[in-house]
Amino acid sequence: MLGQATLRRAALFASLVVLITAAVLVGLRWVPFVVVIERWLDDIRISVLTPSRGFNEDIVILALTEDTLAKFPYRSPVDRDFLATVLGHLSTAGVRAVAIDILFDQQTEPEKDRTFKAALESFPAPVVVSWGDTRAGMTKAQLAFMDDYLANTRKGFANLIKDRDGIVRNIFHGDMVGDSYRHGLALELTVALGLPIPDESGLIAYSALTEDAKSAFKSFPSHAVGVLPKAWFADKIVLIGADLPQQDRHLTPFSSAFGAGRGALAGIEIHAHVLAQVLDGRKLPRIGWPTTAAMVAVLVAIGLVISVGGVPMIAQITAGTATIAALWGGAGLLFANHGMMIPLFAPTLGFLATGGIGTFYVARRQREEKRFIREAFSRYLSPSVVADLANDPGRLTLGGQRQELTFIFTDIAGFTTVSETTEPSVLVPALNAYLDGICQIVIEHQGTIDKFIGDAVVSFFNAPVAQPDHARRAVACALAMSAFTAKFAAEKNAEGIAFGLTRIGVHTGPATVGNFGGDIRFDYTAIGDTVNTAARLESVNKHLGTTVCVSGKTIEQCPDVACRPVGELVLKGKTEGVAVFEPLSADQAESAATKQYRAAYRALEEADGGDGARAAFADLARDHPEDPLACLHLKRLKDGKTGTRIVMDEK
Repeated sequence: MLGQATLRRAALFASLVVLITAAVLVGLRWVPFVVVIERWLDDIRISVLTPSRGFNEDIVILALTEDTLAKFPYRSPVDRDFLATVLGHLSTAGVRAVAIDILFDQQTEPEKDRTFKAALESFPAPVVVSWGDTRAGMTKAQLAFMDDYLANTRKGFANLIKDRDGIVRNIFHGDMVGDSYRHGLALELTVALGLPIPDESGLIAYSALTEDAKSAFKSFPSHAVGVLPKAWFADKIVLIGADLPQQDRHLTPFSSAFGAGRGALAGIEIHAHVLAQVLDGRKLPRIGWPTTAAMVAVLVAIGLVISVGGVPMIAQITAGTATIAALWGGAGLLFANHGMMIPLFAPTLGFLATGGIGTFYVARRQREEKRFIREAFSRYLSPSVVADLANDPGRLTLGGQRQELTFIFTDIAGFTTVSETTEPSVLVPALNAYLDGICQIVIEHQGTIDKFIGDAVVSFFNAPVAQPDHARRAVACALAMSAFTAKFAAEKNAEGIAFGLTRIGVHTGPATVGNFGGDIRFDYTAIGDTVNTAARLESVNKHLGTTVCVSGKTIEQCPDVACRPVGELVLKGKTEGVAVFEPLSADQAESAATKQYRAAYRALEEADGGDGARAAFADLARDHPEDPLACLHLKRLKDGKTGTRIVMDEK
């Protein structure tokens, strides 16, 4: 059965997923800056990923251009005799239908008005003209004229829906006019053609602009219709409307990617895009709220798993980046292939927020874990310190002295993951057994247990009792620790506890040792840079692939200890190199692999990493691929690095 702590964490994580998912959904609907950015990302997809289909072959635009208007004595209203002439040409061309995006809201020259009205009512194909009401700024007089003048003609709203940023993204379906419903211009033409109209909600599925970014439709100046071949209009839907640089132009999603210059389209062209969408049966559907909620919840859960999974930070960053890339790349493919829109910005924010919260939670848990271990074991002192204090109570006074010490620093690889995934009832006995074993080895070699730092153990030799052979004792102690922890980890893994190997660093140097603290509480400990160096040597094991690293300062004092050189390491935060060695057992010292390694290392020193050293390490890595140092030096040589000096970029 799951422990109560595990159930509480599961409930906490589930609550977090639900809370952040709800926050994302609220943001998508009601948070302005989120809505704006989501719309902008929609625009970019429409502008960049809409597949090019070339010119639409069903729709032709006859544009009222500046050159057209220049032929008339007045610009507005548009000369209705001219419009009647245009309809006359189209009536003999066999067009499929006509839409006119011009408001006929006032009387002009009576004879011309009658001529155009007759042309409208006698046109052999469906004709729809633009219409507006008082909501569009029409006066009652204008509305009365339109209703009378266009009484026998189909009418559709000229309106376009604009979002707060002024961009036309959505289809205008229509509105109530009295007791009846009137469609927008493009949809009224759709009804006239006997085609089904799209759902009440939806984005305009804009066709991709042509390569010159001018239009997705063939367009001709309306005053040229008389000289154009009639075959160009046969069975086409012709839209007539203004295409003027400073009038009736509207921002579209293309303006988000290409700017207002390329993305602002004439109203007649936007109506053409809506009509083309209906003719092609294209849609830009959005996923529903239930699907959105499920997608966000999965993303949030992934972010939580990544951040609390106990993997290294670089792995978390890699996994997080890959997840976001998959989301955005998948959204692009989904739109390009199926026209489906999914939200991106808000789900990404939710994913990042969850990762941040999870990282904070892990950091807090680690601090609590370290505090738990310190509080549980800080009352234990090294027996040698206890005996020394019993013989000389005066040592309880505060103070210290500077002398040479050899330090051992140990740490368990991946212990945070173990503590996160293992119940305390299982973890605590295992950790107790581990620390007991480590401490027993230190005591057997007559070392002093300095402190526990979480799962790390710090010990030193040559104090409080002088030990002329402190360096040799420390190396022997480190080898015994390595053998014990390897066996211990194997046993715990066999029991189902993912216990990592122990990394060990050994260094000799000056330090200040004594009683530090206050009148109420003090500790017998040692301080100085030598302790830090030992800790750094422990940490570099994970980069070298080794488990024990001993400094040259220590090896100098124990020439009888078998070892092999690692290199001159410039530790993180240091400027001077430290000679580092890996101690060996008697069997390892006499092995053929060790002899081969030493020969390759001499070649590395003598030739400063020339071809001979590279060939020697290549042979060694081939013969002993499990040797981490052989692989390390071979990789360095292949990367163009020479010599034995290794600069550590990480701790």
